[in-house]
Amino acid sequence: MPDAFHTLEVTVISAEDLTANDRPVKNKAFASLRTQDRAAGSESLRSFPKSYSTRIDEHGGKSPSWNEKLTVKLPTSSPGVVVDVLRKGSSGDKIVGTATIPKSDFTGEYSVPVPNHLHFLSYRLRDPRGVKNGIINVAVRVTSLYSSPSGLRISRAAWSMINCITLNSTSRVVLASCRNAFTMIANLSLYAVAMVIFSAITAMNVADIENQ
Repeated sequence: MPDAFHTLEVTVISAEDLTANDRPVKNKAFASLRTQDRAAGSESLRSFPKSYSTRIDEHGGKSPSWNEKLTVKLPTSSPGVVVDVLRKGSSGDKIVGTATIPKSDFTGEYSVPVPNHLHFLSYRLRDPRGVKNGIINVAVRVTSLYSSPSGLRISRAAWSMINCITLNSTSRVVLASCRNAFTMIANLSLYAVAMVIFSAITAMNVADIENQ
């Protein structure tokens, strides 16, 4: 079954201190986004549409600036988004550095995204060798949640309720308390059922002994 997904607005703001072959990048840097694959625990390798890449900064040098908004459909099962900073050259595009935006950085501790809340984030880039190579600055906003199989979309009212609950610390405590209460009730219910079964078995054993 197709996965439900969040619609993200990722603003790729800028990068800092980029190098290529141990020299400062001179020009033609751009950024591209990928989603991570849950099963493999790493970024997927499929090609992405052009809308997932920024324009090329022709003159930004080692600290390019894009300030470009990209709309990304992130499966709810995906652990995050991968940002690649690349340099366009005569022999093809070469990766300068890569960073991962964990989904928890914009969904919070309860994995429920706060609708339209803008998260400003910065991450260390690493080149293909794993060596530190600059910083990427982004902003992430969850704009909506869809369910692919049925086309279901959470209503504006539901988003408002989620927003109220997740931003209110008292509400989060209440949610946790309710969860604990339901768990306790479930455990007590199982205990009561076990007691009824035990009593019934005991009564049958007593009846058998008396009949003997």
